[in-house]
Amino acid sequence: MPFTGSAWLAVRSTPTMMGDFEGYRITLSRRAEGSVLLNVQGFLGFSTTDYYAGTLPAAPGGQDAGIARLEAVSFADEIAFYANGAYLLTVNDSDLLGYGVGFGVGEGSTIQFEEFEVIDVSP
Repeated sequence: MPFTGSAWLAVRSTPTMMGDFEGYRITLSRRAEGSVLLNVQGFLGFSTTDYYAGTLPAAPGGQDAGIARLEAVSFADEIAFYANGAYLLTVNDSDLLGYGVGFGVGEGSTIQFEEFEVIDVSP
C-alpha cells in the first residue's frame, strides 16, 4: 500500500563524513487509507538495525488523533522509546552514543513539530 507522507525524529545522532548520520531514527509514515506506521531504527556505519515496526499506538483520551507524542529516554548506554505514552522498547549496551537531535520529512511531506523538550535526567 502506498504511503502519502513520512516524518522522522533522530536522537543520539552524530553526523558522518558521508553527509548522513549515525544514531536512532523514529519514523512515522502515513498510508493512503489513513493508518500511521511507526519504525524505530539504528544506523551505524553502513548497517541499519530495525528495532520496532508496527502501527502507531492510539492517542490517549483527550489527545488529538492527528498528533503523535514521541519520546526517547536515554541514560548511559541505554535508550528507551515511547509513542503516545506506550512503551515500545529499550536498547541496552548501545554503541550509538551520539549527542545530536534532528528532524526531517520524506519527499513531498509536510509536518508540524509543535513541542520539543530536552530534560537532563542524570543522577
